[in-house]
Amino acid sequence: GACLGHCPMDAITVIERAAEDFDEEAVKERLKALSQEEEKIMQEYLNKNIKDIITQYPKVGILLDSYNIGCTSCSLGSCLLKDIIEIHNLSPETEAQLMYDIEKELFPGKEVKKRAPKPRQVKSQGEIKYSPPVKKLVDEHVLIKRFIALIDPLCDFISMSKEVNTKLILACVDFIRSYADKYHHMKEEDVLFKQAGESLDIIKVMLEDHATGRNHIKQVVEGAQEKNKAKIIEHLKGYKELLTQHIKKEDEILYPWIDRGLSTADVGKLYEEFNQKDATLDADFKKRYQNLVQRVEDILIKGGK
Repeated sequence: GACLGHCPMDAITVIERAAEDFDEEAVKERLKALSQEEEKIMQEYLNKNIKDIITQYPKVGILLDSYNIGCTSCSLGSCLLKDIIEIHNLSPETEAQLMYDIEKELFPGKEVKKRAPKPRQVKSQGEIKYSPPVKKLVDEHVLIKRFIALIDPLCDFISMSKEVNTKLILACVDFIRSYADKYHHMKEEDVLFKQAGESLDIIKVMLEDHATGRNHIKQVVEGAQEKNKAKIIEHLKGYKELLTQHIKKEDEILYPWIDRGLSTADVGKLYEEFNQKDATLDADFKKRYQNLVQRVEDILIKGGK
């Protein structure tokens, strides 16, 4: 309402009293506790798979794309955030900036401090140069990718056929189990991943991919035995999707990252152990499976005739 022309005497009583002591240490402890809680939450985010994070915070995916880290296009999204940040050969300054940008998205409205860059050697960008043992694995991917390119036409062939061609399907299973798994994956699992460290989360993700792939192929065999076209096609396509992303991660991210940590002695030891693994197989092993892929190509190109 309108102010009175004057205030009556004694209308307001002013009481003076001493203020409580300001406990600066208590405030510091509270701020420290808040900071530790946020750091704990950040560590939880770093240990989450990237697909879940991008689903919850879509702008994180856009940020990663802007740094040429293509997690949004990966259909699996099984890598942990901390591994994605660690293994992409970013400069320490770029990595610190990316982490700062991500944390601002994860903690909107809160003050985020930029982390100090982690000092480390960064290899120049450009064409990837692999060490000799790792190059062997990359070269083995070539035939595997050639087979993967046949899966869609193979599924079309299965779908259009009157009966399930069990012989053809089991020949493809033989390639996957013998060449992709026994020949290729045994060098990764028995040698390379042990060298890198099987306890590392990124290696665990790769091993989980291998296990998932084996389950897909088990289901393909069951589908062939049951003459179940839908089951065969579902798991062949699942295998294709898995291996396409898996190989891309290995060739472009994991292998270069492992290579950066290898000493000259490590490279020599890996190369020797890879050769020892290969020596346990028949002399015509590689040629036999190259011919198998060629036969499958011929069957699909000629419509099974």
